[in-house]
Amino acid sequence: MLALMLASFSGFAQQQNQNRGAANAWRDRMRSEMIAFFTSEIGLTPAEAQVFWPVHNQVEQEQMKLIQKVGEAYMALEKALDSKASESEIESKLVAYNKALEQRNQFDASLMTRYSKVLSKEKIAKLYVAEEKFRRNQIHRLHVPGPNSPQNNGRQAQR
Repeated sequence: MLALMLASFSGFAQQQNQNRGAANAWRDRMRSEMIAFFTSEIGLTPAEAQVFWPVHNQVEQEQMKLIQKVGEAYMALEKALDSKASESEIESKLVAYNKALEQRNQFDASLMTRYSKVLSKEKIAKLYVAEEKFRRNQIHRLHVPGPNSPQNNGRQAQR
């Protein structure tokens, strides 16, 4: 029985590692696609790319922390509502959520200044447009199955 439990746990751990590996591979592929797309859309020279990408990577890390903070504040607010918390507790969660949103918005507003240190205004504008185009392309890819996807049963995607 112990051997069966250990084998089950081992199989579960291997599946978890495969899932993590697939997620990392997907994330790496998305990152590579994004870098190629942005570099092309913005028209970055090699010299510009060398100074732009470290700034952009730092911005992304900071954005992810702020997005996480907004998400945590939202979940706390939702939990307070679901648990029928007091009016004052709901108010404090609502204030925290709005503060997190405000911090994220202030950060977003500061980006042009940060990017101005490494890119021209035209290329910053191209970056903003490229970000939106890339986001929309990714959403489109999620909703329009490819020719070999399970949703399509091998048929060509209808566009």
